[in-house]
Formats: sequence, structure tokens, C-alpha cells
Amino acid sequence: FHLNSEDLFDESLPLVKCKAKGGTLLLWPAELDPYITILPTSTPAILPCRVSLPGVITSYHICIYLPTAGKDDQFFSALAALEVIITEIYEKHDGLYPVFIRGDGNASSKNALRSTLLQHFLTKHDLHKVQIPHPTYHHFVGDGLFDSDLDIVLYTNTQGCSEVFCSVVCKLDNPLVESHHDIILSKFTLPLA
Repeated sequence: FHLNSEDLFDESLPLVKCKAKGGTLLLWPAELDPYITILPTSTPAILPCRVSLPGVITSYHICIYLPTAGKDDQFFSALAALEVIITEIYEKHDGLYPVFIRGDGNASSKNALRSTLLQHFLTKHDLHKVQIPHPTYHHFVGDGLFDSDLDIVLYTNTQGCSEVFCSVVCKLDNPLVESHHDIILSKFTLPLA
């Protein structure tokens, strides 16, 4: 991503508006800056980073926002870019470092093509899907009938690493949440280095 100075006042840029829409975002406390490296990517749909905390094995965390329904060509392209990143991580470290992927997969189980493709992707890369007890994207109509399971939390079981679901925070429960997506809270484990 490259930003020219004349683009700073372009109202279409998410960071110029009071509410961002689309793209990916990673946040961490400033004291972790020395241990986190953002990795290059070919698409704004994917934001990978390497986390090298003292005393535990290095891990890779990838935030995703895959293109929405109706943009299948962009979805396939973003999934291919994600595959390149994962393959490079596996090859560079002989598959010894865990990979965690979280975000909006935009592959609802109601969409046969995307859900089948995503399942194939998970199997191919030995990714485990954290079970989330209910759909986390809400249309807030039909008493939940139209809610979708778009959000995913994935991990590799490398060296016994795992991730588990803790809870969700919905905009109906917390006025600070403005998204139709619930906030998903999970925790992961890393072995000592």
C-alpha cells in the first residue's frame, strides 16, 4: 500500500472518515512493538504479522477480510494470496511455527461454492476451525433467521498450539459495538521456546 501526500484529503480513504469500512486491522499494546513485524502482502484483504515474544515460540497471525458475496473473482484472488503467505511461512520454517488466522472469511455455510472452497483450503493447510456457537454476523431482522457465519478463527496445531472460543460481544449487548459483526474473543496457547 502506498499513500501519496495528495491522497491525504481523499474522502474515499477509510482513515479520513470517522468510521472505517473494509480492509484489515491489527492492534497491540505499544510495549509489544519490538516483538511484532508486519509482513508484506499483495492485497488489503490480508494483513500478516510475525510475533516473536521472549520465551515462547515465534507465531504468525493473519487478519483477513475476504471480499464479499458477488465478488467471487476477488474472493478467489484473495484466497490465493493467503495461500501464498501460508506456504511461504511453512516453507521458511519447515512448518514448525504456528499460524493463526482470524477475521471475516465471507464464506457462509449457506454459500455452497465458497464454503466448499474454504473447507478444501483448511484441509490442504491443516488449519483447525475454532467452533463459534452461533452466527456472528447479524442482519437484525427475522429473529436471527438471516444471520451468517462469516467470521472465522483458524489455527495450525503446530507444536501443540491451539485456540479456543471465549465469548462474543454483540451490538445489542454493548452500545460501543457499531458493527453488524459480533466481537469474537478467543485465547490461544504457545509453547515455551
